Amino acid sequence: MGDSITQRSWWSLALGAALVAQLVVLAFSTVRSTSGSRAPSTSTEPRYFDIGGPMKQVLLGMENTVHYQIDSPEADAEWELLAPQRGIVHVDGQPYLLGVFHQMRCLDVVRRSIRDAHRTPSTPVNVSTPAGAQARHCLQYLRQMILCRANSRLEVAVGIYEEHNVHFDVDYVCKDWSAVYAAAADNRHATS
Repeated sequence: MGDSITQRSWWSLALGAALVAQLVVLAFSTVRSTSGSRAPSTSTEPRYFDIGGPMKQVLLGMENTVHYQIDSPEADAEWELLAPQRGIVHVDGQPYLLGVFHQMRCLDVVRRSIRDAHRTPSTPVNVSTPAGAQARHCLQYLRQMILCRANSRLEVAVGIYEEHNVHFDVDYVCKDWSAVYAAAADNRHATS
């Protein structure tokens, strides 16, 4: 029985780490910009946060970093910084959650669920609790965002759960997420 709990915890951690790595790339590549803020629309047209110009492209070098761990003394603080001010920006006096920050917050919710499951492996996640319902929402939201982007890039499938599975010679071309963070900071200063 103990071996099965340990094995299940290991697979939860491994799957969670792989999910987190892929979703960080997804989150950084999903930001879009338009010029100017628009009034709320009743149509199904999506709204985008004005970052002050077109998004530049940057290279994201894949790495097995010591940061953004599932469970370390610094983990909570590092993950919290990925969605400053809980990801909220204000447009025309109305608060909004930026999509990239929503995704980062959801990654953190999934991370915390994995961490808590690892700490108490005999206690299943209860989706009827607020934390369980939030984890369920986030898992579905991230699944839908991954499907929405439908990344067709070929990735090596050998050694997917090994420690050194990331190939450092292959970079991702992403939208410049630092511009989003800068625009969100400017928005905070303008509305505080």
